[in-house]
Formats: sequence, structure tokens, C-alpha cells
Amino acid sequence: MARAKNGLYGPLNGMVGNLVFYELNGEQVVRVNGIKSTKTAEGRLKELQGDFSEVMKVVKAVSHFARVGFYDLAEGRMAFQKALSVNLLRYRAADDKELLRWLLVSEGQRAGAKDLMAGFTDGDSLAISWGSAMPGMEWSDDDLAMLMAINTRSLETSINLTTFRRHSHTAILKLPPL
Repeated sequence: MARAKNGLYGPLNGMVGNLVFYELNGEQVVRVNGIKSTKTAEGRLKELQGDFSEVMKVVKAVSHFARVGFYDLAEGRMAFQKALSVNLLRYRAADDKELLRWLLVSEGQRAGAKDLMAGFTDGDSLAISWGSAMPGMEWSDDDLAMLMAINTRSLETSINLTTFRRHSHTAILKLPPL
């Protein structure tokens, strides 16, 4: 059953028969509800579904970070979808998928930092310092330094998106539980 927001001719939400009505990014969308296959996936399809599942778990864990990192490149899509697409390709091309070296959380145009160093301050915090910006790229002293630590086993994260600025050259980040 579909429900109309503004009377009979207003936007609908819900189902009428096999048609699904919903609103996405401010636009009314109508699609056909697909028929569910009762046959289980085999071979290459099962492998692709497994890859998608693994990448989805990781990208969900870092979604706050990835939404900022892929915002400018989304091109009309959601930044999360762009991050998922990019990381799925990187995951499939990776040699060692367990270490998360394939994970890309930002694909922006701002410069990274050189001379990155990190060391433990106490049992659950990490002191991070960095040098000058990478040459040949845009940067400003007021750029935000986005910091994230991820536990690769549990996928718990510790994220700081707004506290540190490039000009401070140091930050302390609380680590996720082991």
C-alpha cells in the first residue's frame, strides 16, 4: 500500500502491486520490485557477492570519513556509493585483502602531509605529527586534518574529522578498543 503526502496527486511512498514508490535525493522515484531468485549463487557470482559483502562492512565502518573524502567526486551520486565503488575495485585488485591496504577513504585534491610520525602516548592514545604539505598540490594552513584509527579485526574506528588543523602539525587520537 502506498501513502500520499499531499493528497491523491502528491508524492507516494510504498508499494502498489509490484511498483515501489519512494523519494531519493528530493526526487520521486518509481521502480519495479524485482523478483527474488530462489537459486543460490554459484561460482563467480558467489565470489563477487562475497567481495561486495566484505567491502561493504569496511566502508560502513569508515563511512563518516569516506563521505567527507569522496564528497567532491560523487558527481550526482551519494559519496558513500562512490567510496564503495572505488574500494570494491581496489579490493578485487589487492593481493592481501586482510590488511586493509586496499582501503581508500579520500580521493580529494587537497595535499597530504609529508614526514608522518606516530607514537603511543599512553595505553589507548596515539600522538601523530606531520611535516609540510606535499608539493604541487593545493593546501592551506587552515585545512582540517582528518584522523582515523581502525581495528582491522573488529572494524571499530576512532575518527576525528574536525578538531585538528594542518598548521598545528600534531594531534592526539584515541585508539579503538582491541
